[in-house]
Amino acid sequence: MFSKLRINAFTLIEILLALTIGGMLLTAISVYLVSLATIWFIRGDDQYFNQHVEGVTYFLNHALKNSVTSQEAELASILWNRPPGFSEFEDPLLTFRLKEAPALLALPDRQFTAITCHLYFRKGDGLFILWYSNLQKTEESDDVQRTLVSPLLSNIRYCYYKSDDDKWEIHNTPQEDRSQKLIIPDFLFLDFEYEGEMRKTPLQLPNISGNISIF
Repeated sequence: MFSKLRINAFTLIEILLALTIGGMLLTAISVYLVSLATIWFIRGDDQYFNQHVEGVTYFLNHALKNSVTSQEAELASILWNRPPGFSEFEDPLLTFRLKEAPALLALPDRQFTAITCHLYFRKGDGLFILWYSNLQKTEESDDVQRTLVSPLLSNIRYCYYKSDDDKWEIHNTPQEDRSQKLIIPDFLFLDFEYEGEMRKTPLQLPNISGNISIF
């Protein structure tokens, strides 16, 4: 009975050949996957940067468009002001108010209304919005929420229309009037940078005159 039993097994050469072919297939698959990942990564970075710039610009334009007038300036919905906790030696920030907090400024299980927002740009860190609800007691900087809008913003430029000369002036810092009060710019240029690539987009402020043509 046992003499008729035949045992089939791979020879050493067959095993080595199978391992070699399997290794070649795994190597080829790995190279293919790495190639696809590299292509996706490169294309994804480009799309990410462009979509980020467009998203940030859209969000800020929409927020400023929906800003409401404040008690400090009955006719203007944007002004220069300091957040709670800022000293008089710190520069005031472009400030606006919203009836309700947009999704970006929402906190879990909390809905804020009547909020004040400050555009806060810090070189190397990007653009933040400092904000708080006017319905809550806010006295110190710890009472102010800080939301990062874009870590890729590298610079803000301030654009002013000079009606006397019928021309635009662009500055890296806000300009002052004769009484040394900061002037609200007509619009801003936002400069974004990511891995050597630059993009700039205009940000229109709500107090801009309707008869001014944007160059």
